[in-house]
Amino acid sequence: PGYVHKVVYHSKSFEGYIAHALPEAQAMYIPMMAPDMSDTTGGRAETIPLRPKTQFVVGHVGLWNPHKGVDFLVEAARIWRDRGADIGVIATGAIHTINKDATHRSVQTLDYARRMVQMHGLEDQVTLHGEMLCYAELYILLCQCDLFCLPYTTKVPGNTSSGVMCLSFGKPVIVSDVPMFSDMIGESALA
Repeated sequence: PGYVHKVVYHSKSFEGYIAHALPEAQAMYIPMMAPDMSDTTGGRAETIPLRPKTQFVVGHVGLWNPHKGVDFLVEAARIWRDRGADIGVIATGAIHTINKDATHRSVQTLDYARRMVQMHGLEDQVTLHGEMLCYAELYILLCQCDLFCLPYTTKVPGNTSSGVMCLSFGKPVIVSDVPMFSDMIGESALA
C-alpha cells in the first residue's frame, strides 16, 4: 500500500482482488492480444520470420518516425552482440501516410534503420517490418518478444496506442518518460 501507482491486469478475475488489496492504485484492464483468425493474411503469416527460441527478443511497435527511437534499439543490438549477448530486436510499424512530408520522414527513418542494420552486420539480430501487418501477422511477430521497449524522444503531448498494444502481450514494457505515455505510466514510471 502506498507504493503501487498503477496496476495492469489481463484477466477480469483479478478485478475484485486489485480493488480490495490495492484500493489506491489506478487499475487498467487490457485484454491479452489474440489474433483475429477471420483476418485474411493472404498466406503472408507463414512468411513471418521466427527468431531462435534461445534468443532474448526486444520488441518495438509504432509508426516509422524519427522520434520513435528505433535507431537506439539497433545501436543497442550492436552493443549486445559485441558483448556476446544473444539478444534480438523486432521493430514493426507502418509508413506514416497523413501527408507527403510525414510519408517522406517515415520512409527515411525506416531506410536509415535498415542501413544501420546492414552497416553493423545485424541481420541475424534485428528484424524490421515496414509494411502494414494484419492482426494475425502482428500477433505471430510480437509473441516472439520477451519485453518491449519504446524509447520515444518526442516531448509533444498526445497519446499512443503502441504502449497499450505492447502491454496486451503480458510482457514487460519499458517506455520513455515523455508526455505521450503519461496516461500509461502516471507518476510511477513503471508499467
